[in-house]
Amino acid sequence: MLTPTNPVLTRLLPFLAWFPMTRASLRADLLAGITVALILVPQSMAYAQLAGLPVVYGLYAGFLPVIVAALWGSLRQLHTGPTAMLSLMSAAALLPYAAAGSEAFIALSVMLALMVGILRLALGLFRLGVLVNFLSHPVIIGFTNAAALIIGLSQLNKLINVPMPRSDWFLADLWVVLQQLGSTHWPTLLFGLGAFGLIWLLQKRLPRLPGVLIAIVVTTLASYAIGFERTSKAGVEAIQDDGVRALVVRLDQAAVALKRNSEATARLQADLARAEEAGANFDALLDLKTGIARNQAAAAALGEQMMKLRIQLHQIDFTRHTGPNGEPQFVVAGEMPESEPLGMGHWRFGGVAGGEVKFTGGGEVVGAIPAGVPGFAVPHVDWALVLPLLPAALVMALLGFMEATSISKAISAKTGQRIDTNRELVGQGLANIVGSFFHAYVVSGSFSRSAVAAREGARTGLFAIVSALGVLAVMLFLTPLLYHLPQAVLAAVIMLAVFGLVRVAPLVHAWKVNRPDAVIGIATFVATLRWRWHRRSPTASCWASG
Repeated sequence: MLTPTNPVLTRLLPFLAWFPMTRASLRADLLAGITVALILVPQSMAYAQLAGLPVVYGLYAGFLPVIVAALWGSLRQLHTGPTAMLSLMSAAALLPYAAAGSEAFIALSVMLALMVGILRLALGLFRLGVLVNFLSHPVIIGFTNAAALIIGLSQLNKLINVPMPRSDWFLADLWVVLQQLGSTHWPTLLFGLGAFGLIWLLQKRLPRLPGVLIAIVVTTLASYAIGFERTSKAGVEAIQDDGVRALVVRLDQAAVALKRNSEATARLQADLARAEEAGANFDALLDLKTGIARNQAAAAALGEQMMKLRIQLHQIDFTRHTGPNGEPQFVVAGEMPESEPLGMGHWRFGGVAGGEVKFTGGGEVVGAIPAGVPGFAVPHVDWALVLPLLPAALVMALLGFMEATSISKAISAKTGQRIDTNRELVGQGLANIVGSFFHAYVVSGSFSRSAVAAREGARTGLFAIVSALGVLAVMLFLTPLLYHLPQAVLAAVIMLAVFGLVRVAPLVHAWKVNRPDAVIGIATFVATLRWRWHRRSPTASCWASG
């Protein structure tokens, strides 16, 4: 008779190995799941934007795929869902074929998730996970260290509330952020540092309490109490300075031009695909490819111009006044109005779209979360684009799995749990396949959320299911409760979690014992830092300015 401990049954249903559960493990998984859910919701929304999708698709990717990966995965502390790297790669792969945010782009994003899922499932079923074992330990350490630094330092701009470019090179983007330290929004920084301090204090003095969860609740209540978020919208004519108003108009025009460019490029790509399928002559294909390349170069230039304008505008302080007819007016700040002490009279440029300017007088919060649950729908497969997208899908399948394996090994080094790479491939593959039938885009193992889960003491994959149910509860009932959660607090939680994964000692040991391996590990670290982790579509940058 088959029992939960039967090897055949646990091979087919690996989650049976979680049982029997104890009261302590249930409590640990529940608290870890709630904590991860509070990170998963805003992260999913942000990563969906990086992928060129409406934010609700990030929530879809944070629901059913999380459950499936937890049930059929290998490492119990690994959290699957939207990740920064694959979100950016998804956008980069699909932008040549459709405009970001369009119906066609959304359909292709779901199709790409299906392709990645099938590839991962095939790799797992054919037991090709062993390929990861050929990576030396220093290579894994180098990749993990660089990934942790990238994810952690990419949160710095949220901690001080300044714009961050999304160019091909992460270190150059980070340098731009460091140059804006003088424009730090001090209330935002205080929230972030306060979260750091509270979590550290609770971990040192009261380690049994869920420090991250308490910090999130306290800071959210404080944000609500003081009105941390303040926004005001007005027409571009509300800006009283001619030079500043001209900069805003230029940014708005560039955004419109960039959107048109993206749509034109998508049409050319579709024409190229049809021409290649019809066997068009060389000259016709060359003309289409030349037009695409020209548009892509123009889009890159527009994106760079927009980021420079946005950074320049962000450094300008405004004061808000009431005009003769009661309309709002924004003047480049001189002395602060007496009616708004403690610097609360400061307003900054937040974005522009269609001639309407958004000004922010406070910090960034999670904001409104769309309600609703994903429905079942068979993914639309555009067979003409399957072969063109296959190389990108394969790279995403392998790199995403390497990311998941790296974080798994970093966590298992502390927990002593054995990792089955083939089972993890199957779990990740099934997660993407099932997710694609419920409007989710590509998912993978998450560095930051897995680190938070391990830090909070998760015992089994039940914590991931709890986090997914948390996403469902938020979508249905709890939207108002997270509205005032400061983004700086989430940045602090993520930074605390991933910086704990940085391990220098193994590379130092490898340098002493086997120097060639150490050199390879260091080379992996440098190469990962130079990888285009933060590449994203210029169109996405355009909307980020708003």
